[in-house]
Amino acid sequence: MKSDWRRETMRKYAKFITAGMTVAMFAMVSLTGCATEEEKEAAKQYQAEAENYKKGNSYKKALEAMEKALEQTPKDKELQEAVEKTREESEKMQPYNETMEAAIKAIEADDAKALDELQESDAGRELAELAKETGSYIYMPEGGTDGKGIGFYTFTDCDCDQWYYGDYSQGKREGNGIWYYASSRTEDGSLYKEVYNGAWSGDAPNGEGHQLVVLGDKVDTDQNFQVKNGL
Repeated sequence: MKSDWRRETMRKYAKFITAGMTVAMFAMVSLTGCATEEEKEAAKQYQAEAENYKKGNSYKKALEAMEKALEQTPKDKELQEAVEKTREESEKMQPYNETMEAAIKAIEADDAKALDELQESDAGRELAELAKETGSYIYMPEGGTDGKGIGFYTFTDCDCDQWYYGDYSQGKREGNGIWYYASSRTEDGSLYKEVYNGAWSGDAPNGEGHQLVVLGDKVDTDQNFQVKNGL
C-alpha cells in the first residue's frame, strides 16, 4: 500500500513539474516575442501578396496585406519599417486610385460627361501629371499585371488623354476592353465622345469591335467592324 501511495504521489509531482515547465516555456515565448515557423511562413505569404498588389498600384490592399504579415511577427523590426513605408506609399497613391475608381464607374455607366468632368477636376489634372512621367498610369484593383484593370494614357504631342478599361496581360492591353475618349474642349463646347469596345491584342485594338463617335447630340459613327493594329 505504501509503495502504491508513493508511486501515485510521484506521478502527480511529475505532472505538476511538466505543466509548470510548459507554462514557463509559453511565458518565455510570449515575453521574447518569438514567432513560430508557421507564423513566419504566414508573414512571408502576406508580404508576397503585398508585393503583387503593388505591381498593380493597388497600395491600399498592399498595406492591408503587410499589416496582416506584421500581426504574425509583431516584433520584426525590419517588417515594421516595411509596413510604415507601405503606409506612406498608400497615402500618397490613394488619391490617384480614387480617381481611377471614379473613372471605372463613369465608363461602366457610359457617362462621358462624368468622365470629362473628372478629367477637368483638380484630381484629374494631378493624375495627368503623374501619367506624363511614363505615358500612362495603370491601376489593377486585384494587383499584379494580369486581369481586369483601368489605364489612363497621355501623350506629349496632343491634348488627347484616353482611358482603357478591360483585360490586361503583363501590363499590356490584351483580351476585351473599352477605349474611351471624352472631351468638352471643342469649338462650341459640345461634348465629344469616342468609344471602342471590343478585342485587343499587342496593346492595341485588334479583332472585332464596336465604334461609337458622338459630338453633342449628333452621332457621327456607330458601327461594328474588324480592326487591325489600332483604330
